[in-house]
Amino acid sequence: MEHDRRAVPELFERIADALGAPDDGTGDGSRAVAAVRRLLAETGFPTLGSIGVTEADLDELADAALADYFISVAPEPWTKQDVIAAYRAALTLESRAEH
Repeated sequence: MEHDRRAVPELFERIADALGAPDDGTGDGSRAVAAVRRLLAETGFPTLGSIGVTEADLDELADAALADYFISVAPEPWTKQDVIAAYRAALTLESRAEH
């Protein structure tokens, strides 16, 4: 979401509104990302680390993601490095939550 919201912030603002996120005046879609993160945390949604994903898995996961149809219709192209960075960020967020 963090990657795609930059390309179509207006759509992510609509998501934020639908999730009841308060308007913060940014208009950049970041409040949708925050609202989804909160929702996942509140529901105890499994995280990458909780299912055993490690840094060593990211290259293979990035290849699989790039082969998936969904990423080909994203509002802005993804590179392998973009995908790895997104996975790495998810692992980093998780490690912060565990402390």
